[in-house]
Amino acid sequence: MSLMSIVDYREISQSIANNIDILFESHPDAFDVLLFKAKPEALETVSIMPDVVGSLESNERAIEYEDPIKTRAFRVPDDLQNFLTLDGSMPNDNQDNPVILYIQERDIPAQSVIQYHEYINQKEARTVTLYLLKSEAIGKSPSISVKHYFIPMGENFGR
Repeated sequence: MSLMSIVDYREISQSIANNIDILFESHPDAFDVLLFKAKPEALETVSIMPDVVGSLESNERAIEYEDPIKTRAFRVPDDLQNFLTLDGSMPNDNQDNPVILYIQERDIPAQSVIQYHEYINQKEARTVTLYLLKSEAIGKSPSISVKHYFIPMGENFGR
């Protein structure tokens, strides 16, 4: 071994990870969501439909989802991270930044979908459907939680 001690985050990370459910249940900004986990074993199912308007193209893949799970989520404040394009530049002004959420459920594969209801005015609510682009672990050995990056999805999901 060396003369230096090893930095050890394991105990504090495990302690926080064990109590993360309390945060989701008591956080004032947490809300209920329905989570449709993508089935990783079925992500590469080739569409057998012919190429016609409104159908999958021959090189696109159909995604299958598990039955919905009710879980909790809350937004990561927008000022914590700006989303960059692949070349490292800022996106165009007309491009929406992804919605970044913490979600109570663990092990959420990319391409999963969440839905929740939100008010658009004093009386009317709408259903928001978001598609999971990527996830980033927070914390070290083990991770405490995960930041999930979502983009808006069409309103016809699940119909």
